[in-house]
Amino acid sequence: MKFTCNLAEIQEATNATIKVSSSSSPQIELMGIYIVAKGDNVVLTCNNLELSIEDTINAKVEEQGEIILHARLFSDILNKLSGETVSIETKSNGDDSQILTVKAGRSKFDLTSLTGNNFPTTPIVDSAYEVTIIADVLKDLIKSTAFAAGVLALGKRDLTGCLLEVTESCIRMVALDGYRLALCEYAITDKSSIGKVTIPAKSLTEWLKIAPDEPIDVKIKASDKFVAFEYGNIRWTSRVIAGDFVDYNKIIPAEWKTTITMPKARVQLAVERAATVILGDIAKAPISIDITADGLNFECTTTAGNAEDMVNVAVNGDNFKIGFNHRFLLEALRNVHTEDVKIEMISPHNPALITPIEKDDKKLKSLHLVLPVKL
Repeated sequence: MKFTCNLAEIQEATNATIKVSSSSSPQIELMGIYIVAKGDNVVLTCNNLELSIEDTINAKVEEQGEIILHARLFSDILNKLSGETVSIETKSNGDDSQILTVKAGRSKFDLTSLTGNNFPTTPIVDSAYEVTIIADVLKDLIKSTAFAAGVLALGKRDLTGCLLEVTESCIRMVALDGYRLALCEYAITDKSSIGKVTIPAKSLTEWLKIAPDEPIDVKIKASDKFVAFEYGNIRWTSRVIAGDFVDYNKIIPAEWKTTITMPKARVQLAVERAATVILGDIAKAPISIDITADGLNFECTTTAGNAEDMVNVAVNGDNFKIGFNHRFLLEALRNVHTEDVKIEMISPHNPALITPIEKDDKKLKSLHLVLPVKL
């Protein structure tokens, strides 16, 4: 294999793909980057069996070929080189390994590499449905929901994912962990692709690390085993979580008895102040909110002390006292991206719904449901 390419392009492609390479694995290929030179392109791939990233760059290929080499090492070397171009060439080492030579300017590195025969194959997504969405919107969907997904330690794998659902009117993402629910949706007009798939939340947060900054289109392809995001020269692929997602519509109450409309910053600051005394006894120290005709009284008592705060706000409906896990409440509020919020409740034993108050009819809408805790 022998090719020459732009140094900045291969640096960028390598830095993106190695995000999913394994730092340690008994299968050495999973710690490597797979490089294929063919035609006028070089394809770089990393695969950890859960996620794979494939990036394609233009190159002057003099000899076709494929190799595997240590991903982190290759990235470190490229990032230390200078100049406009880099040349890469391999020579047989007499066994299953090869010597890869990297040259740029006066710098030269000789690295031991492997043939590409045993590298995991990038999954082919035989899409049950496809949809195209702007990258910025997809990032908003993930950021607004993935934090509410469960962790595998709880033993419910289906709750560790985010439901990506395409309907005739919107593309929606939902996550829940049994204590809270986050939903975000974006209005669409394309009615040709309808379907749903559950993607591990961990995979989606990993994708955010390499997500494009510019508002380009991302084509989403999904099957019963894999989902792929394709944009530019990149193809990102993840396994999906099998089985049906929780019927979240049954969780969201249809009617409310108490409605509070207020600036988000005021309620968020009140929760943060009351939570100051929470040190190591989070589970035993909920934030209590006493809903009165005069406003909201926040209080928290822990082994470290007691904190109280008051927010004057108009309350429409019943008055009662309710408790919440402060972290769940704050994460919901921090992911509402409007100045004002609406909080709706039924009783101290039912969940609270937090929704943004839009200034106009925006296409992106969200809601957060938080279960109360016993005081």
